Amino acid sequence: MSLQALKGPLVTPHFRLHTIEGLVSTLFLVEYPNKMLLFDSGCPCDIEPVAQFVSSSLKKKMTDLTLCFVSHAHPDHQGGAHRLREKFKTPIAGPHDIGVWYDGVGGWLQQQNDIMLAHLVSHVRGKGFRRLAFPREFDVDFRLHHGAQLPHFPDWSVVALPGHTSHQLGLVHALTRTAYMADLVILLKGQIQPPFPIHNRPAYLGSLERTTSLASHHLLLAHGGIFDGPQVREHFPRVQHAVAHAKLPQDTRPAMRYLLTPLSFLNAESRRESKFAVPPPAGGLTAQADT
Repeated sequence: MSLQALKGPLVTPHFRLHTIEGLVSTLFLVEYPNKMLLFDSGCPCDIEPVAQFVSSSLKKKMTDLTLCFVSHAHPDHQGGAHRLREKFKTPIAGPHDIGVWYDGVGGWLQQQNDIMLAHLVSHVRGKGFRRLAFPREFDVDFRLHHGAQLPHFPDWSVVALPGHTSHQLGLVHALTRTAYMADLVILLKGQIQPPFPIHNRPAYLGSLERTTSLASHHLLLAHGGIFDGPQVREHFPRVQHAVAHAKLPQDTRPAMRYLLTPLSFLNAESRRESKFAVPPPAGGLTAQADT
């Protein structure tokens, strides 16, 4: 049976959570009485739809956007962050090592590969061609580790979800049992599927286990929307089996990188072992963000 996303906004005693359809992915805007939080910046062209939603639907200003959380370095997650910060002075929080993903010669090739995949997804979604170029050198204003409380939003805790990339992070709101899972899983043709590519298979399987232990009421998927948590989690055993038995290289950079270039070893990220090659335990969310 095909899964269907819940219709937004998601209203809780603490916030209202809105969905904004971007070029490639769904963005989530968390509205509090006196502040706002954006989950991922989307592609560079997604900043205008976000600004339009804030002004037209919420009757607020973009200067009211307190923080943008970037989960990982892909065009539909990090791509618009530089523009958001330059145009609206919005602070950015994200993985402490996000800048390594596109570092070096191999990082430049990785960025071209990621942009190509984003163009493909945009075409499949019938969105046409949009300029997706964004600066390769990037750092966040708040460097986050597993267990940190989100700056300005201490009710959200950071959870490490490596596998799709070495550094992907998610967020958990314990009071409402709501979790933003970024690209841990995606909705494809009504079915929950693993993302493409998978950077580290053991780490990815560990991230699925962690998400299962969170027992969240609602799961927010960047490629899907708002979902009932138990409905999504019941598909995890199938996803785990598919990934565990897939004929993919383990503990490597995305397979596409190796098809494109023999120079991937020049990328600093591929030369070092990820800190979260094996995800840390699900508990112990006590660490703080670096500023």
